[in-house]
Amino acid sequence: MFLYRTEVKPATNPAMGLGLFALEFIPNQSIVWEYKEGFDIRFDPMKLNELNEAGQEHFTKYAWLEKMASDDKEYYYCNADLCGFTNHSKNPNISSRGHYTIAIKNIEIGQEIFIDYSEFDSLFKDYEKDMIWVIGKDEP
Repeated sequence: MFLYRTEVKPATNPAMGLGLFALEFIPNQSIVWEYKEGFDIRFDPMKLNELNEAGQEHFTKYAWLEKMASDDKEYYYCNADLCGFTNHSKNPNISSRGHYTIAIKNIEIGQEIFIDYSEFDSLFKDYEKDMIWVIGKDEP
């Protein structure tokens, strides 16, 4: 669950579509998102087989697969709020810390919020080549 007020609007890089923007100042090192049971979803990857093709496509695009310490894996899905509109950057302003995310820079009102997907999504390498990069900042 995102802990600060945000809005979705056209991304800073129009090729990225929509992005998540701060509606209030977010101080450096503050917790901006945390997993909330009952609000966010986590599930065993085998449950993906219970979904039809459209459902599988949606979850594999908007959920992330997190490797657990025991070598087990779980999908996490946080689209009950707007955090699913957080775009990827190699120069992010928030950072994943497992079941919570912190600001790693001050985020001003109106600023787009970015995270490095490789920090938390064990499948990121599979789709990194398809990412849209911000020229001059995020080239692979």
